[in-house]
Amino acid sequence: MGMLLKRDFVTHDALYVVLYAARPECDWPDARIVDVQISRLRRALRRHGITIKTQWGEGWLMSAADKARVRTVMDSGDAYVAAVATGTIASMRF
Repeated sequence: MGMLLKRDFVTHDALYVVLYAARPECDWPDARIVDVQISRLRRALRRHGITIKTQWGEGWLMSAADKARVRTVMDSGDAYVAAVATGTIASMRF
């Protein structure tokens, strides 16, 4: 989530490297996992009218207005959005 908020555009490869480069290469998940995580994040943010746009085959971007809304939602303490954004969603129940 941090990369989407800080940058104008995030490539699939850059996001994958940031998420998994610290692991040994043999422990890297399939590259499609990034798409799954973006899908989950979209679902969580849709409840607040926030969208993540796709540039097919390249990556994702968010408008400045949506970035501001995300910061507001995260500051408000929405546990579901925070869990999805930090990757802890699998261990939580809603």
